[in-house]
Amino acid sequence: MERNRTIDVAKGIAILMIIDVHLQSGAVFSVGETFHVVTFFVISGIIIGSDKKKYEKETIYSFVIKKFKSLIYPYGTMSILFILFTVFISLLKDNLLFSDRFSSAVIKTVTFQGVGTLWFLPVLFFAELIAFAYSKVFRRFGGIQWAICMGIIAVYISWLFEKCELPEGVTLMLSSSIAAGFIAIGYDISPFFYKLSVKSRKHLFIVIVGSLSMFFLNKYFVRFYEADIHILKIGDPAIYFVCSMSGVVFALALSCIFSYVKWLDSLFSFLGRNSLIIMTTHKEYYITYAVYLFLLKAFGDPCGHLLFGLLSLVLIVTIELTLILIVTKTPLRYLYKLPEINIKR
Repeated sequence: MERNRTIDVAKGIAILMIIDVHLQSGAVFSVGETFHVVTFFVISGIIIGSDKKKYEKETIYSFVIKKFKSLIYPYGTMSILFILFTVFISLLKDNLLFSDRFSSAVIKTVTFQGVGTLWFLPVLFFAELIAFAYSKVFRRFGGIQWAICMGIIAVYISWLFEKCELPEGVTLMLSSSIAAGFIAIGYDISPFFYKLSVKSRKHLFIVIVGSLSMFFLNKYFVRFYEADIHILKIGDPAIYFVCSMSGVVFALALSCIFSYVKWLDSLFSFLGRNSLIIMTTHKEYYITYAVYLFLLKAFGDPCGHLLFGLLSLVLIVTIELTLILIVTKTPLRYLYKLPEINIKR
């Protein structure tokens, strides 16, 4: 399996911002919360769009099987592992809460709500199926682009019913439809992204100016923004789209710029290649919480909001790098069914 290094760097940027958001709601990257998850959906579309002929020829059966293995399989294994971990922690702390925690984790797992950040995997799975279905059903009428229209409609439906408690199945389908819209956007911009180059100073200058423009645009609108696709908290739909897409463009542009700094390129591409491991461990297994408590006890809260966030990120990434090496070099790799990979720029 071949991977594009720039794509991995973009995923590395996004996963670092996810950690930051879960740590202190964006202590270091105040714009991270606006696009950290959306970036993964757009990147999924970019990857699909890298080989449109293969995508168009693929059968529904083969596509479902492939996505089931890459997304639902790790969702199942990590959910089971998390449930066992929850049982262990519950027995240590309070036997009275054991049945409630156990049943809650099981229900969330079987209904595809997902425990913790594991919600992301079934949403991405169903989103890719929705986008694929549109590409087949409406092949003669725009194909996958219909997913963008349906995604926009899903955003507005979510906005209208934001204060209502929708059934879990409806919430899952709306979240997946929104994600499918972003996948379709990634599919459409894929040719442009793969042609993007910063090998010349002129192109590098354009990318830097573009990334800074997107950053400040995002920074301005983030003041009015508060959203969470998981629970369908959208806020103003127009601002949601502006913040999401400006942030995605910023992350993608930044990933190209990082190619000029070898150690940043290597670090973030490694984080991106292993973003699935980081996504499913940093929060669920109290790594983020443990680091927070450690730094709070060592330095106290007055050590500074930004400094505290930076130290936390460094420690969490260090722990995750160690965990990644353990998982990828031992039989634990079968929890994710990690493939052998080749990397190209």
